[in-house]
Amino acid sequence: MACGLKKVGSALALLDHVLHEVPVRGPAPVAAPPAAAAPQGLRAALQTATATALAIAAGDLVSPNRWYWAAFAAFVMFQGTRSRGEALVKGTQFVLGTLGGVLFGMLAATALSGHEILSMAAIVAAVFLAFQANVVAYGRMVFWITVILGMLFGMLGFFPPELLLLRLKETAVGCACGALVACLVLAVRGRSAVDNATRVFLRALGSAVDGAARALLTEVSPPDLAICILASEQRFRDLSTIAQSEHIGLTVTRDERQRRRMLVLEGCELWAREVGQIALQGSRLTDPALARTVREAVTRIDAVLARLIQPGSDQPAAPVTPEVPVELQHDTLPRVARLLIRIEAALIHMVAARANT
Repeated sequence: MACGLKKVGSALALLDHVLHEVPVRGPAPVAAPPAAAAPQGLRAALQTATATALAIAAGDLVSPNRWYWAAFAAFVMFQGTRSRGEALVKGTQFVLGTLGGVLFGMLAATALSGHEILSMAAIVAAVFLAFQANVVAYGRMVFWITVILGMLFGMLGFFPPELLLLRLKETAVGCACGALVACLVLAVRGRSAVDNATRVFLRALGSAVDGAARALLTEVSPPDLAICILASEQRFRDLSTIAQSEHIGLTVTRDERQRRRMLVLEGCELWAREVGQIALQGSRLTDPALARTVREAVTRIDAVLARLIQPGSDQPAAPVTPEVPVELQHDTLPRVARLLIRIEAALIHMVAARANT
């Protein structure tokens, strides 16, 4: 709980800095390299169109009047998903949420039958819970939306349980069509999606580290430093979501190497964020030895990141930089050097681990 509150506080502090940062005149920041997954939009559009057309045909066989529920289920499976595993997980959440909503909606509509004020209050509460659940879990949001439909039908005096059961059937048909398309049409395996997301995160991590180092070593702070730090955090969240969907999707056993790699990357993101926060506070490295240590560490980090981002360019891992000298550890700023050394050591560990696989 305390760790979660600390992360929220850090994000709010960065957001406050972005909102109140005074524009600085200077050269335009260098744009980050484009993500490697440029054709993602076309692939998702083709999958969505194919799955929706198949769901319309199958849903019409179940009910000529309610086929749009199947089409909607197939449509949402591919919204915001980047791999086969993510689409399957989202479809499973949709079906389970609908199933739970049908059962609870029947009970709620029966219990509140004839009590319009209580029904309205329950619907308002369900709408609030649906929007809250959208941030936490997609299946929970579908659950509350289905409950809302059941209570609305009850208020209108038209509540056949068969209608909610029909929604469950259409949803299952639509998700089945979506799963079929996700596995057969332009399928992207979870491992490939994880690798692409890892490279995107490493690019964002490098931009954040370089921006923080420029702010610490010079008098001019990059105007987009806070944005780079927030982007690195967001890219890691995207990577974590894809990696989790791979574990819950089609794989039966948990990939221990992937779990360790995610822990290493999470540490790198946390350390880079702390370095950026120190730089945003206006700290500057005035000690020549410390500045040289930081500059050399950042240079090595950039080199290791290049080996990780570009497949096939692995070189023997460089030795880990020694810790900051003891005489420099009494000040606040040497922590920056230690954090950068940790990032460098973690990335070198990833290079060595990849070379051994």
